[in-house]
Amino acid sequence: MNSSLKRNLLILYGISFLLLIISAVASYSSITNLLTSQKSVEHTSLVLSKLDSVISVLKDAETGQRGFLLTDNDDFLEPYNYSIPKAHRIITELKDLTTGNSLQQKSCNELNNVIMLRISGLQLLIDN
Repeated sequence: MNSSLKRNLLILYGISFLLLIISAVASYSSITNLLTSQKSVEHTSLVLSKLDSVISVLKDAETGQRGFLLTDNDDFLEPYNYSIPKAHRIITELKDLTTGNSLQQKSCNELNNVIMLRISGLQLLIDN
């Protein structure tokens, strides 16, 4: 009976150890997935922040253009003039952030075309 008790204890310890290993592997896998998801969320937040910056830069350009058209004072063109290179820089940063995604790269190119079209429209009114 004593040997039977030892055998049963060894079996229970073995099962407990096996469950502990399975739990550790599952925890490691879960933590790895969580960290991967966190990186994806941070990347998405950064891309959205850059897109918000594009909108802000275009608002600055429109504000400068509007101020110039209302006053005919070249000082109001300062935000407009700074917004053009800033818009190009942000689009380049967006392209760098989305390098691995061809659909997002295409969207960046389309966004760049829309921005250039909008800026050329603003410039047309300034020139007249």
